[in-house]
Amino acid sequence: VDCNGAQFDLIYGWLFNVGGTTGVTIKNCYATRYWRVVTNDLGDPNPLLLLPVETLTVRDNTFESNSFPIVLDNRMPGFNKPSASPNQQIINNTIINSIGSIFLQKMDNNIITDNIIDSTSAPDYHGIYLIGSSNTDIERNTLSNARLDLERWNGGLRNSTNATIVDNTISDIFRALELDEGSDGSLIEFNSLMRVGLGIHIRSDGHLIRGNIITGNDLLDGGDSGIHFDAATTPKNSIVFINLFENISDPVFDGGFNNKWNGNITLFGENFTFGNFYQVFHRDTHLHRGFYCTDTNFDNICDNPFMF
Repeated sequence: VDCNGAQFDLIYGWLFNVGGTTGVTIKNCYATRYWRVVTNDLGDPNPLLLLPVETLTVRDNTFESNSFPIVLDNRMPGFNKPSASPNQQIINNTIINSIGSIFLQKMDNNIITDNIIDSTSAPDYHGIYLIGSSNTDIERNTLSNARLDLERWNGGLRNSTNATIVDNTISDIFRALELDEGSDGSLIEFNSLMRVGLGIHIRSDGHLIRGNIITGNDLLDGGDSGIHFDAATTPKNSIVFINLFENISDPVFDGGFNNKWNGNITLFGENFTFGNFYQVFHRDTHLHRGFYCTDTNFDNICDNPFMF
């Protein structure tokens, strides 16, 4: 379906019903004031009435002032077919002023890249929301007043494992990135989390978190946190290093165990160990304060070298 720029304004509660389809592409459409724009879930609470959707591509669209623009849900009983790779592809869409923007449930091997999501609504602020959906690439998205959530499905019968979350910008939100129980094994690198109350909230295990910039905003809640391992679930076996924390009153909290707050990188053929950077100083671990950075000309570059 190539809308070629055509505009759709509340013809019905939903615009594109993709239930029971495989390999459909929806592109170059403008839609406003719908309950759902692209979906296989028409709102009946009985999952037996759902029809699966596979290898859908939604790209180059603008969805403005809709309630839930993209809702894809394969939780129907008995549907356990392995997902194709790639499966659902949601690419280069602009989604503005919605309650929740991109929702995927019980589907793997997805690609969510280069989307702009601006202004979701209380209480959840779901920009990208995955439930029981593993092996998803989430890259180069820009979320403003919207957050990214990974959760398990049906008490852990299916989890949202092995996500790749790279080079995204998330801003002006309390919790930017939520890794709930069952979202083990994510790669989280080179993301910018700006003006957030809590950067990354972690309730799962085995993540690699490196090269991210997390900037706080005390106006949001009176105190900020950068990376928070929730003691209620004792998350374990994650590696956190070469992250930069700025304007954050409480940069890190580790309520789990066996999480490592430094890691190795290779420079000029040699291995070096780095921790994380907290405004003007470096820490080898999250507890030990190490190298101090002097920046008299305020160019955000240390005037004195880091001595290995």
